[in-house]
Parts: sequence; C-alpha cells; structure tokens
Amino acid sequence: MLLPNFEFTYQKFEDYILSEEAFLYDRTFTIDKSLKDDKIVSDTYEEYYAKVQIKLAEQCDTLKVEGIELLANWEHGTIHAFRYWKNSSSFPVHTDPVDVIIEVHEGEKFIEIDKKMHNLVKGEAISIPANTPHRALNEKEGLMLSYGLYGTEQP
Repeated sequence: MLLPNFEFTYQKFEDYILSEEAFLYDRTFTIDKSLKDDKIVSDTYEEYYAKVQIKLAEQCDTLKVEGIELLANWEHGTIHAFRYWKNSSSFPVHTDPVDVIIEVHEGEKFIEIDKKMHNLVKGEAISIPANTPHRALNEKEGLMLSYGLYGTEQP
C-alpha cells in the first residue's frame, strides 16, 4: 500500500490542531494517565483553542487528531495523527480490526508488536497486521501517523 505523499511536521500539526477547521470537525482527543482517549469538548472555537493551547504547553498528554485522511486527500483508509512527548501516555496493549501502518514524521517512536520492540525514527514506517497485539511507547518526543487500511478487516 502506497502511503500518501503527505508531510506533517510539528508546526503543521500545531497549526491544524489549533485551527477552526479542527474545532468544527470535532475529532481532537487527549490520551491522559487513564490510558484512554478523551475528546476535547468545547462550545466555542475560543474555548477549544484555549484548551488545546494548554495541552500543547503542558506537554504531558498525547494529542490525537482523527480525520487526517481528509487533509492528505487519501481514500484508502483512516489517518490519525499523534503528537506525543517523552513519557506522555499512550494506549495499553490492544488490537485493531484492520491492518495498520505507523509512520513517524518527527522524532522517534517505540512500538511493541506481538511482544517484539521496534524503534522507528523520522521517515520510517512499520506494518501491523489486523488483530495483532501492539502498543506504542512514548520514550521520546515525536509525531506519528497511524493509517487504518480499508479492505483489511478481520473478524
């Protein structure tokens, strides 16, 4: 599967997550110490902007934005962007019902797939087959995209 020719930097992520478009699309989440994603809920763009600014400044919780496939003009699945800092929270071991590709756009990412650790750096990607146990570890700062591939669903 060819990934989109889509460059996402820290600055582009920050510009997008703080945009009115991201607020209106309503697909911005934090992953905090409870290890689950919580939607950033706001009644106004100003309130949303302030909440996201605080999260960016704190550099504690992982920030997740869904719907990046719309920005990348990619029709082969979903794309979620994750901005994380050293030791920020991530999901526990889990599986996905579709094949997933993880691509690092900034920094580094440590991925445990089926109990084997992988260290990815900027420009590298790894494939995770559907229903394979995996988790991401935020041992260093970074920005990654997670591609969920259409047509690879498994029971």
